[in-house]
Amino acid sequence: MMAPSEPLAESRSLAGDKTSASALIIHLIERLHFLCAVVGMPLLAMMITIDVATRYLFRVPFSWSNELEQIILLVVLVGCVPYCTLRSGHVYMDAVYQHLTPKLSWFANILRSLSGMVFFFSLAYGCFVDVPHHWKIEKATAYLHIPWSLLGVMVGVCGLLSGLVLLRDFEQPTFGSHNPSVADQEGV
Repeated sequence: MMAPSEPLAESRSLAGDKTSASALIIHLIERLHFLCAVVGMPLLAMMITIDVATRYLFRVPFSWSNELEQIILLVVLVGCVPYCTLRSGHVYMDAVYQHLTPKLSWFANILRSLSGMVFFFSLAYGCFVDVPHHWKIEKATAYLHIPWSLLGVMVGVCGLLSGLVLLRDFEQPTFGSHNPSVADQEGV
């Protein structure tokens, strides 16, 4: 896992202006990723180790440990998605991309960005719409009583950030730079 880096923020901002909304989004995504990688992953490993020790060595499992592990895993997974989207770290079909002409590659990137935006913005919308209802009925997790509305806001914010990263692709003059072969050559 990488620590937040300034070169990434400089290379991916729209106008190179560190005060722009794009730079703020990149900063938030990098900090969220750093928090998930440095705090979330070790915490998850520690919880699983404690759970295994209490369950199998001492035969006294904690009733809430599985729930906490699932929540930490959700936060780490969803919290790292915007960073992977920003870094174009998601799975490409290299076997297909190698054989595409530049024009078809550009079209494939547009379809990728559009479908990703639909998914992420729909996810964010669904989460944000459910938050008031979950808050009103005080819906919470079974053992730890963590409000579902808090988890909904977390997933919604990460979906929104990922959608905004893909939206930025349409503002960049070199849209085809997300082709994996080009990204590898640029060192992104």
